[in-house]
Amino acid sequence: MPMQMGRLKSLRTLTAFVVGKSTGSSIGELRELPQLGGKLSILKLQNVVDARDALQANMNDKKDLKELELSWGVEDADDSQKEKDVLDKLQPCVNLKKLTIKFYGGTNFPNWLGDSSFSNIQVMHLNDCRYCWSLPPVGRLPGLKELCIERMKSFKTIGVEFYGRNGASLIQPFQCLERLVFREMEEWEEWVPSASASASGGEYGPDFPRLQELIVTECLKLRGSLPCELPCLKKLRVIGCQVLHDVKPTTTTTSSLNYKPLKQLDIERCQAGLLSLLETTFLSQLYIGIVVDVQCLPNYNRLQSLFLWQCPTLSSFPKDGLPTMLTSLSIYGCQEIRIPSQ
Repeated sequence: MPMQMGRLKSLRTLTAFVVGKSTGSSIGELRELPQLGGKLSILKLQNVVDARDALQANMNDKKDLKELELSWGVEDADDSQKEKDVLDKLQPCVNLKKLTIKFYGGTNFPNWLGDSSFSNIQVMHLNDCRYCWSLPPVGRLPGLKELCIERMKSFKTIGVEFYGRNGASLIQPFQCLERLVFREMEEWEEWVPSASASASGGEYGPDFPRLQELIVTECLKLRGSLPCELPCLKKLRVIGCQVLHDVKPTTTTTSSLNYKPLKQLDIERCQAGLLSLLETTFLSQLYIGIVVDVQCLPNYNRLQSLFLWQCPTLSSFPKDGLPTMLTSLSIYGCQEIRIPSQ
């Protein structure tokens, strides 16, 4: 990285800026590049010596930036408060469309992350934020379409703050969210719906009114129910969540999941109870792998593709037999299964 980058005042494209140590590139050099556009990755932010240096980057002034990645190092943070201060002072312009944060070492996120003024953000990825114990109020982002959260090892509960609601708020959370992904959340235990955690009482509709794809993988401690009302869900993938739905319904949960538009369902290494809870009408693809407590498949009469893998207790199909619309059938390692004659 040229040491006199500040002289390139007309520079419009810079794909990556690596923050150096004491004799390397200072993050303050970005101050003199107000015309940067497109995508920018700022790497090795752990090398920022003083959080005030991050303010000199003047990220808020870079109005042509559409995608921004902020990344620290893979090593453990030595000062979580400094890392939060650095992220706070790197607040980008509200024109941003995609934001990625990696290896952030703070215990929570600054206030600007999730502020509704960022109405243009469509995609957000939060990866390897190991010490964060809560999520930002991203439900307030009116244009957010895709949210991916991975490997937040200290995080335990999704609560009302995630939706961005408070007791007096009339805001519908996640107005445009279509794809939601959680991966490898080792300590995540509970997913609380906003209706039961605030005074709204659910009168403003479901928490995810337009969600089409939900992926939850390797969240070994997650208990209870997924969101009960997902009126637009088309694809559900749940992998490696052994205790999910291994609880009885209470006054704050429901006995069924209303996913009527669901078309594709993938379940692997999970409790079979998820199948019995699903209320779906249009399911056309079903994948079940390494589910040890399923005995009989529900009657999904619109199925076109069925894949069964390593389900040792599965012994029968529904009494009505295989769906007449079925065009693809694969069965591996299901020794007890008996295929009925049609």
